[in-house]
Amino acid sequence: MVLVGANFVNKGAEAMLWAAVEGLQRHFPTYEVVLLDLFPTLNKEERRGMPLRIVNMHVRSLFRINFPILKLLFKPKPISDSEGDILALFDDASGLMDLSGYGLSAHNQALLWSVAWLLPLRMAKQRKVPAWLLPQSLGPFNFSGLKKLLFRFFALPLLQYPEVVFAREPSGYAAVAPLRSKPTFLSPDMVLLTAAQDGLPDEGDAQAEVLVIPNQQLFRLLPAEEVLGLYTAQIKFALEAGYTVRVLRHSADDAYFCLQLARSLAHPALQIDEHLAGLRDLRRAISSCRFVVTGRYHGAVHALKASKPVLIIGWAEKYRHLAHLFGIENYLVDLSGGFLPAQTHTLLPQLIQEEQKLKHQLGQRVREMEADTLWSHIDLP
Repeated sequence: MVLVGANFVNKGAEAMLWAAVEGLQRHFPTYEVVLLDLFPTLNKEERRGMPLRIVNMHVRSLFRINFPILKLLFKPKPISDSEGDILALFDDASGLMDLSGYGLSAHNQALLWSVAWLLPLRMAKQRKVPAWLLPQSLGPFNFSGLKKLLFRFFALPLLQYPEVVFAREPSGYAAVAPLRSKPTFLSPDMVLLTAAQDGLPDEGDAQAEVLVIPNQQLFRLLPAEEVLGLYTAQIKFALEAGYTVRVLRHSADDAYFCLQLARSLAHPALQIDEHLAGLRDLRRAISSCRFVVTGRYHGAVHALKASKPVLIIGWAEKYRHLAHLFGIENYLVDLSGGFLPAQTHTLLPQLIQEEQKLKHQLGQRVREMEADTLWSHIDLP
């Protein structure tokens, strides 16, 4: 079984990978799981240390394979495996499962990445390999100009190919379901559906620590000084309230954000991690803290999975739907309007005040989700 759409660039994409691997191994243990990594960062030695087979296919190789004329213009990246091996992987595959974090969308999505998202589906369809789209954000599809033509004649036939499409948000379901004759389901994020994680600290080990996870993408919505001001205000309140604060890098992209926080804040109870945390480090940090402030979607997902009260800073439909799923809409700072909402300074104090109530509420919702499974809708050959 080939998995595509996950990578090791950020912890969200990696978390979706391991959630999918865990589900496949639990429900379909006879299948070998192979990751086709479109954003390869691991060399051969690093890949050998992973508990699954990984084939590197840089996006450049993806385009070269699908449009051979491009071989005259671009050489493959050295980190990619041979294109012959990649084609052999598709020829031998029992199925393709896509768990992309970005999907196909008219919302701030470059044409290049929309096409790149479609190409593995195209390769599967050409070889009659059955495909499934695992939970991800999709739509809207209100394209214009060249993108509208591309969607109609290239994307639309491919969207009809997967055996099942799992949309992560209601808006994605509403966009995709009318386009397909095959099943489309609404499903929570893969990480929320995994079995309880072992080997993490118990509730009694929780420290008086606030974990802060930045997201440099927020700088695209508001001026950097406003985003930094929002974060520093939450950090200062937590420090003044007697908590220790740890700023943790969830993605390689957030190094600059962490650097700016380090330049503007200094306190003996504040720790700003310079290195990119591993996924297990992230989960352990969340499990042992009291509260989480995050601009990263999967930072919020991991916090909710661990029943930790969380203040979410976001802008997309996926953030709003996640907050709605857990009944914590009051703890979402929604920046989609391009401005900073009023009264954000009251949210962390209120969250701390409602800690016990929130933990019970979140834990109950997590147990409800764990009782459901998307795998019952998947029939492997």
